[in-house]
Amino acid sequence: MTKIFQISEVKNNDFVTKMEKFTNKAKKLGLKFGYTLESTTESYYTLDNSQKVYYSVYNYSVYGDSPTINGYSFLAKIEPFELGVNLVHSHNNDYDFTSYRTADLICEHCKVNRQRNFYYLIQSESDNSVKMVGHNCLANYINLPDSESIAQFYSDFIVSSESFSCDEKEEYAPSSNNFYSIKISDFLAFAKVIVNKSGYVSTKNESLTNPSTKVLAINEYFYNGSDKIKITEENIIEVESILAVVKNELTNRNNLSEYEFNILKLIESGKMKISHAGYIVSIIPLYNRIIVTSKEETNEKTQSQFVGIVGDKITNINAIVTFYNRYDTQYGYTHLYKFNNNNNVITYFSSKDLFLNVNDNVIITKATIKAHDTYNGVNQTVITRGKIDIVQ
Repeated sequence: MTKIFQISEVKNNDFVTKMEKFTNKAKKLGLKFGYTLESTTESYYTLDNSQKVYYSVYNYSVYGDSPTINGYSFLAKIEPFELGVNLVHSHNNDYDFTSYRTADLICEHCKVNRQRNFYYLIQSESDNSVKMVGHNCLANYINLPDSESIAQFYSDFIVSSESFSCDEKEEYAPSSNNFYSIKISDFLAFAKVIVNKSGYVSTKNESLTNPSTKVLAINEYFYNGSDKIKITEENIIEVESILAVVKNELTNRNNLSEYEFNILKLIESGKMKISHAGYIVSIIPLYNRIIVTSKEETNEKTQSQFVGIVGDKITNINAIVTFYNRYDTQYGYTHLYKFNNNNNVITYFSSKDLFLNVNDNVIITKATIKAHDTYNGVNQTVITRGKIDIVQ
C-alpha cells in the first residue's frame, strides 16, 4: 500500500529522520517498507501586506505492509491537566471525547498505575472499541511501520495545525519545561508584540525564512537573553484583555471542540508548559475572529431591516452568502443559508444542497417571503421556494 505525502521544507528533516527509523525497524522485522522522494515543488502563502512568500514542498511516496499490529489505529492523546481535568489532543472531529475530559487515566494494556505525562486512545478497526494505553505500550498496537500508521501519525503530529503542538515523548524526569511554570499572559505578550510587528504565521504556513509565530515566541521568551523583546505594562494589559474576551466567549459557548476546551482550561489555569505554546499563540487569531464576529452581529442588529411583505414574491435580489450550515433531521438534511442584501439578512432553509460558499455573490432570482423573524436581536427575512444563482 502506498501513500503520498507533501512535506514543507521546514518539516523535511523531521520527516526523513522518522522514515529512516521506520525503515530500520522494518528490516529487523522482515517487513516491506520504504519511502521515495518523487519530486520537489514550490508553494507560497500571502502576508497581510499581500507579499507572497515562497517555500519548497517535498513530495514523498511511502509504501509498507498493512494492517497495523492487532488492527488498532491512533485516535487521540490525553494529557493529565489539573483538578481532575484532562486535555484531549486530536483532529478527529467525528469522535466524541467529552467523557475523557474528566476520566480516570490508566494504561489498559499493562495495568500499571503510575503517573504519566500522556496517555493515548487507540481504536480497533474491527469493532471500533477504544482502549487507553501508555506511550511504551502504544508500540504494541500501532508502531508497526506501515503506510496507514504513518499516514495517521503525520496527520496528527508532523503536518499539524496550531491546535496540536504537544511533545510526543513520555517523560518522567523533572524538567522546567514539563511543569506549568510559565505564566500565560507573559508568554502571550511576547507573541502579541511579534504579531503586531510582522503578522501572524501559523505552523502550517511557516518556512525556513519565515518561522511561525509559535517558534519566534518560544525563541524570544526562552533564548534571546539580553536581546529579548522588552514587555511593557501596556502589553500585559492588552493580553489580559484578550484572555478575558476569549475566556468569556468560550465559557458561554455550548459543545466546545477539544481545541476550544483546552484553550479555556489553560486560560482558567493561567499557567502553561512550553509544549502548550501552539495553543497559546493561537489565542491571538481566535480573539480576532471573536471580535470580527461580534462586530458583524452588532452591525446586523442595528442595520438589518425586513424585506417585503410576508406572502409576497421577490425577484432578482442581489446578495452575498454570509453563513452556511447543514442539519441532520428525521426527514433528511436541511441546509441553512444566510444572505446579506444591503445589510438586510435573508434566511433560507433548503432541502437541497445549493453548493454555495460563504462570500459567494448570488442573485435570488425568485422566492416567496415566508416570515419576518428576529433571531438574537437580528431582523431576518425568511424565504421559501427560492431559486439562487451564483454571479459568475
